[in-house]
Amino acid sequence: MRAVADANDELRGVFTVDWNQPAPDGSGKPLIRMRWFIALIQHFDEHDLSNKSVPSDVLGRAYE
Repeated sequence: MRAVADANDELRGVFTVDWNQPAPDGSGKPLIRMRWFIALIQHFDEHDLSNKSVPSDVLGRAYE
């Protein structure tokens, strides 16, 4: 994500989560486990989120 943001000035500073950072509980486990991240991507891949299929800026509003 950093590479995407670095290549696009308008996205600089938007993607600020370090997916590899450790969980704050001190366990040493990653903040987001890879299997959860994969499941999330697979879930959203099942839906047509194109501009013609969802209300305008639905993902932006969800992020906020």
